[in-house]
Amino acid sequence: MSKFEEENKALVESLAALGVLRTKRIINAFLEISRHWFVPERHIDHAYRDIALPTMKGQTISQPYTVATMLEALSPDIKDNVLDIGSGTGWTTCLLAKIVGKNGKVTGIELEPRLVEFSKNNIVKTNLSNIELVCGDGKKGYPKNSPYDCILINAACDSVPELVIDQAKLGGRIVAPINSDNHQEMALFQKIDNGELTRTNLGNYIFVELK
Repeated sequence: MSKFEEENKALVESLAALGVLRTKRIINAFLEISRHWFVPERHIDHAYRDIALPTMKGQTISQPYTVATMLEALSPDIKDNVLDIGSGTGWTTCLLAKIVGKNGKVTGIELEPRLVEFSKNNIVKTNLSNIELVCGDGKKGYPKNSPYDCILINAACDSVPELVIDQAKLGGRIVAPINSDNHQEMALFQKIDNGELTRTNLGNYIFVELK
């Protein structure tokens, strides 16, 4: 077992011991989709510390604890069609792709072109074939591949954008950090009749803003 494999295994075990990682297919995705593949070379020695790390253009790759919390709340299932908004270096996109399996699909959308190119190179390392990566404005979603079973928003917003809500299936789930007074609150939303959303708060976190 390589140094990185050992560090990844230790990180996953610690998150499971904390009760943050609970679902077998999500745990397996964390074990198989190595975080160091998605971290800039200058930070690679810190890839398995439970911290956010800088990428480029003021963006970050989120803390593993945070990503685990979001994915467990989102609860993507086998064969799901998923939208990953603010896909960054591609780590969450690939975790989602592994979770939903080869008969599922994940669309990652990222505004920063340099991150999109970096992400494409990272995705190649995973041998996953159920990903489509798009350079675009995440606030508009990606209607071409909708409707989505679940949507992950990796950046803070004042509310879930209406165009994104429209692209979720009835009963579909959305996890997003929402700006509140002096903090950001991660929330799980579910789309119900008339396009309305139910909301479950998941705690306070820190994210970059959705641009």
